[in-house]
Amino acid sequence: MRVSTREKWMLHSLVFVLLLIWFSFVNNRYSEKSRLLKEVKQELIVQNVWIQNSEKINAKLDQALSSFESSKSLNSAGLTAFVDTIVRDLKLEHDLNTEDSSMHKVYNKHTVTIRIQNTHLMQLLLLESEIAQQYPTINMETIAITPNKANPNILNAAMKINTYELN
Repeated sequence: MRVSTREKWMLHSLVFVLLLIWFSFVNNRYSEKSRLLKEVKQELIVQNVWIQNSEKINAKLDQALSSFESSKSLNSAGLTAFVDTIVRDLKLEHDLNTEDSSMHKVYNKHTVTIRIQNTHLMQLLLLESEIAQQYPTINMETIAITPNKANPNILNAAMKINTYELN
């Protein structure tokens, strides 16, 4: 059986197309592996910098921890009680939502949401300064202030307050 020239060209074309497809797949794999290798090399460079500076980092951490007063950190119940006490002392109309706690290896994050109705800006500023003065480890994560619809001089506020407790 004799193969015609046309059939030879078609067979060669088919083999060539199959080789192109195979080469495309190989090239894509190689590109992906090269990209991953570059990422790993960059991560190794960052890790080496951290390792080389580990003594400085540990010294700064020890210094920061030595100035940290664990008596100035609160657990979730302590945060709720403290915020409630401060707000009641300032005689603010408020609604305190339940706390949320997230546990981590080194620290725990405790969060409380409070809504304050019908207050003035000075009372909100006083609340913030009282909290910061008594417990510098407490953060105002978010504060949303909206004017009262009936009287724009009176404000409503929603605050998300958190603190960190070392384990």
